[in-house]
Amino acid sequence: MKISFFLLHLCSFVYVIVGLQAKAYENNSQIRFELGGSKSSYNNFSIPNSSVNKVSLPDKKDINSYRITGRKNLDNDTFLYFLYAPLQIEYKFNSSKTFKFNDINFNSDYDTTVKYKFNSYRLGYFKELSFGDNIKYWIGGVLKIRDAKIKVTQNGLSDSYSNIGVVPLLGLGIEYFINEKISLFSHIDALGSSKGSAYDFNAEMICHLNNKNSLGFGYRTLGGGVDNDKLMNFARFETLYISYSLKF
Repeated sequence: MKISFFLLHLCSFVYVIVGLQAKAYENNSQIRFELGGSKSSYNNFSIPNSSVNKVSLPDKKDINSYRITGRKNLDNDTFLYFLYAPLQIEYKFNSSKTFKFNDINFNSDYDTTVKYKFNSYRLGYFKELSFGDNIKYWIGGVLKIRDAKIKVTQNGLSDSYSNIGVVPLLGLGIEYFINEKISLFSHIDALGSSKGSAYDFNAEMICHLNNKNSLGFGYRTLGGGVDNDKLMNFARFETLYISYSLKF
């Protein structure tokens, strides 16, 4: 909770300072809300990292999800990008094997609960370009703060593992305007290496109601993970969502 308040205050401060430099723009800011239904395609973890301790959580677990995105236009067709995307999901299943999680050994044939949290906070800087009158695209860098936690509970025993870290990502996006009212929009933040990966990709159709308000319907896939000497966790989540954007 403390990190959430700190980051919200930090983003608010940056937003105000940058806003003082961009007063000349009309509709120089945008806030965007997404609300959708998400499901976990897969979610596997092992802490400590061993095939014996690997836990494969039940697939197709459905949850409601939301995220908030902000944009602040700057000089020279550049802009700042803010994101708050919480993700918390609870799995309940009967354990099919004994396994060790963190410092505790858990047994087979017991009802088990896993609470999985992966909140994401991002700040990015982008350069926007255009191709003709109906295509615009952008490229930039993103700093992602992950606030992750896995908690396992079984038959009175409980243990958890938390991790907060900063991850640099590459951001790319494109928007194609079919006409003045309809556009196709896509954006991805991603990074890959031999030890892990992270990706967040969406494709969306947007209806521009006027020069300030728009509605959208889209698909998003979010996932990645890490595999090192200490731990392994790979997960993927898919979302169908509706969005509302306001320029001001």
